[in-house]
Amino acid sequence: MNAHTLKARLSEYEARLSFFEAKLQPIATRPFDPGSDLLEQYRKRPHPLEEADIRAEAEKVLAEVTELYASTPAAREPIRNMFARFTAVNWALWPPQEPTSEDALRSLLLRISIEDQGRDPRDTLVMLWHVCRQAEEAGVKFRPILESVAAVSSDANRCGWGSLRDMLLKAPWQS
Repeated sequence: MNAHTLKARLSEYEARLSFFEAKLQPIATRPFDPGSDLLEQYRKRPHPLEEADIRAEAEKVLAEVTELYASTPAAREPIRNMFARFTAVNWALWPPQEPTSEDALRSLLLRISIEDQGRDPRDTLVMLWHVCRQAEEAGVKFRPILESVAAVSSDANRCGWGSLRDMLLKAPWQS
C-alpha cells in the first residue's frame, strides 16, 4: 500500500472512530448510582455499542482497522494513537466473539495489541491470562497466534513492566 492510500485509509478510520467516540462518550462517562450494587447496574445496561445504535458498523470498522494494523507496519502506531485518543471507543469497541477459535483469538489479541497495555499493564496481563485460558479450554493452540501477534506488537516498555511484545512472548502458557 502506498503512503497516499494509507494516509487516506487512516483518515477515513479516524473520522469513523471520532463519530463512534461522540456517540459512546455520554455512555462511557455516565455515572453509576453509588447507593446500589454497581455490578448489577452494569449487567442491566445494554452493551454500549447497542445503546449507541452503532454495533454493526463499529464492529465492521474494527475488523478493517485490525486487519490494516496486522498487515501494514506503517499503520500500527497511528492506529494505537487513535485508540489512545478515543477513550470511549477504546473502552467499548472489542471483537464480539469469545476466543474459542483461532480467528476469534487472533482478532482479540490484535485488539489487545492495539491498546498496547492501556492505562495499566496489570489489566492487560489479567486479560491475556483470561483470554488464553478460554482459548485453551476451547482446544485452541494459541502459542503460534501469540507469537504472530507479538511480531506486530509494540516493543516499547511504556509502563515499566516490559513491552506488550514481551508479555506475549514470555507468557507462561503451555499451549
